[in-house]
Amino acid sequence: MQLARTLLFVAAVAALPVHAQSVSPAWDAYRAGQQPEHTQAASQAEREAVADTAAAGPATLPVVDTAAETPRVTHGAPATAAMSVIDAPRGQFFVAAQVGQAWVIDDVRQDAKAISAGYRWQAGPSVQVGIEGTAGRIDGTSFNLGRGSYDVDNSDYATLGANARFQFGSSPMFAMTRLGYWYADLGEGDSVDGGYAGVGLGVDFNRHVNLTLAYTLHAYASSYYYRGWNYSVSGTEINRADLVTLGLEARF
Repeated sequence: MQLARTLLFVAAVAALPVHAQSVSPAWDAYRAGQQPEHTQAASQAEREAVADTAAAGPATLPVVDTAAETPRVTHGAPATAAMSVIDAPRGQFFVAAQVGQAWVIDDVRQDAKAISAGYRWQAGPSVQVGIEGTAGRIDGTSFNLGRGSYDVDNSDYATLGANARFQFGSSPMFAMTRLGYWYADLGEGDSVDGGYAGVGLGVDFNRHVNLTLAYTLHAYASSYYYRGWNYSVSGTEINRADLVTLGLEARF
């Protein structure tokens, strides 16, 4: 029993230095020296290789012939694509001046003039749609009707509506449509309002200027009152005013 305790004590005393040395640099160096010979040889070879690399200086990278390796770049297609984007029509502001003839009363022709402005958005390769506003005047005139002569004062009018342009392919010719609301001041406190619709044909001189021949129909409702010898009639009727103009437009 005494012998067993003595052996156990000796083993414990021998283990303590081993455990303590396992976390010391000296012990690590010692353990490295105890590796098998082939492992030490491999480590020595690695150290020699590193030393040789350092002595040889920076590594020389292989030379690549960039002229031979770089693929040929065709600049034609990208340039064409870029030009097509630059040259593609886009939305534009526009201003225009028109002169022409108006028929407010049957067979009575009056001079007319107007200015307009608006904006069109590109809605397709050959189509633009937009909004417009117009201010115009129909000049007064004198005419004979039945047994008497009548005078008509100047009439100022304004419109607000939508318009569209349709280009005929690559041709400079185009068609135009218009639709909206209009109001006219007939003077002496009298006025009318209603809707308008128009069509036209034009030609582009260049990207910024065109000439347009247009027809516009203005429709409006008016009240009337007639008193005869022994009866009277009142009601509302739909009237029209026709307008034919030649206009010069500038876009920017």
